[in-house]
Amino acid sequence: MEMRNPTLYVGDFSSQFWIDEWGYPNSGVYVCDCPSAGHDMIMLDYTKCGKDGEPEVLHIDQENNYKKTFLAVNFEAFIRGLVSEGNYESEEQELVEDHDLEEEWFSDDF
Repeated sequence: MEMRNPTLYVGDFSSQFWIDEWGYPNSGVYVCDCPSAGHDMIMLDYTKCGKDGEPEVLHIDQENNYKKTFLAVNFEAFIRGLVSEGNYESEEQELVEDHDLEEEWFSDDF
């Protein structure tokens, strides 16, 4: 497959789009947005690569001055750590305490 534009990884909303249009940091590849419709993203961060040259996975919060939150040491660890929300029957506060999540990740808007 020929790539006409090497920065166009995921259609019209490529990493370059998020960097140019929304001001996200230019330090990696944005692989997905979150339910907030572009106000936070998941990024492969190439500023700190592991021993095998793999990028860390970070959550970038546009609403909080582009705050970076570490999610996983690499993409494989990130994917392996994903679970269905149906696995949880506890309240939000229990999820926050049990998994060291930030409370602002929970919103009635989602």
